[in-house]
Amino acid sequence: MTRQRDDGTDDETHGFRGGFINYAALRCTVEPKFAERAIVKHTEYLKKAKLVQSSAQSVSDSEVVAVSGDRIPYDFLVVSTGSTYTGPATKAERIKEFEAGG
Repeated sequence: MTRQRDDGTDDETHGFRGGFINYAALRCTVEPKFAERAIVKHTEYLKKAKLVQSSAQSVSDSEVVAVSGDRIPYDFLVVSTGSTYTGPATKAERIKEFEAGG
């Protein structure tokens, strides 16, 4: 979800669930040391982001209400379904998982 400023730039971006992106998961599986570079927290490139770790309870034409109670207004909403993140909570834990062969 994103809110736009009057000048057209993004003010805030909000996301739900897993806080990492791993653009090279297969390489990390065979070369675990590569995971240090390949695992990126969303907050590392979304500097103004507020990560909400909650499912959506309801959605209207202007806001999402999270199960956590957060009310998040938006101008644009992208809905992605079908995934539940149950992986490690930190980058270090994810790297250890690759080093252990996972």
